[in-house]
Amino acid sequence: NTRLYQKVLGCMTGAAMGDSMGSTVECLHHLAIKKHFGEINDLSLSKGRISDDTLIRLATYATIAEKRGRISALDLAERWMREVTPREEFWITELFVSAQLHMGLSPRETGLHNIRADDAAMAIDPIGVINCCNPRNAAADARDIAEISQKGIEVDSAMAVAAAVATAFVPNVRIEEVIESARKFSSGVVSSKID
Repeated sequence: NTRLYQKVLGCMTGAAMGDSMGSTVECLHHLAIKKHFGEINDLSLSKGRISDDTLIRLATYATIAEKRGRISALDLAERWMREVTPREEFWITELFVSAQLHMGLSPRETGLHNIRADDAAMAIDPIGVINCCNPRNAAADARDIAEISQKGIEVDSAMAVAAAVATAFVPNVRIEEVIESARKFSSGVVSSKID
């Protein structure tokens, strides 16, 4: 039960819990959430239900475990084709990617044809974990992986998240360093939105 193990477990469970807490109010404005639900600080509203974000995240972790290290878009695409199937847990964006992969498109092209969404950034943290303490590699791998489902600023956002997660694994890191890493490895537009 090492410190690294605790950080990985914390990243995995924290992301799943955050996904669950937000899943029942997804797409609502924060003022509407506050008005109708108050502060959401436990799993009672969602009853522990997770969304497609956690399903994609778990598929990414499983691919990393299977490959025993860093992965590429090609590696994740194989699992995506097996696991992202028409069922209510997945959004149209993930199903569209799966259909394109089954038609033979390269996973490095499928994001070009997809609807703009936040799929990539919401499930990219495993790429930061496998690249722990190396935000440059995390951002590079995130660019490759995120292009499976997105393009443009959505890919830049995924790069920022992965770099921040990788930086968070540095011993004795300060939050300011994590934020600076997210800014450094994203586009100017994304960087300007990070507080």
